[in-house]
Amino acid sequence: MSKLEEIGRKYLESLVNTWSFGCKFVTEIVNICSPVVKDLYGELKFDRSNGTGQIVCFYSDSRSKDCILNRGGYCKFEDIIVEEFPFLDDQICCPYGVYLTKSEAEKIKVLLRKVK
Repeated sequence: MSKLEEIGRKYLESLVNTWSFGCKFVTEIVNICSPVVKDLYGELKFDRSNGTGQIVCFYSDSRSKDCILNRGGYCKFEDIIVEEFPFLDDQICCPYGVYLTKSEAEKIKVLLRKVK
């Protein structure tokens, strides 16, 4: 195997591993937080803007900005994830918004800290 072929194969392997770990991360976050946000779901998407080529997206039909619009005092789900895992800044998004009450946000923080 040539050096270039070896580099190419390692590159492909790293992409597969990265995607696999991203999907596992999404699943874990959803499982941990679903007692608070019952309809939370997520996916890994391609995104060139953040330097990694991927971004973790979360959604909730009941907690989107359309559902919560003009009701103050809500926390953004992605801010809580980044607060607990600061190294994931610019890697998490909620394209349609996932908003939580302050009480729900605290519950999610407790759940995430248990598994850190």
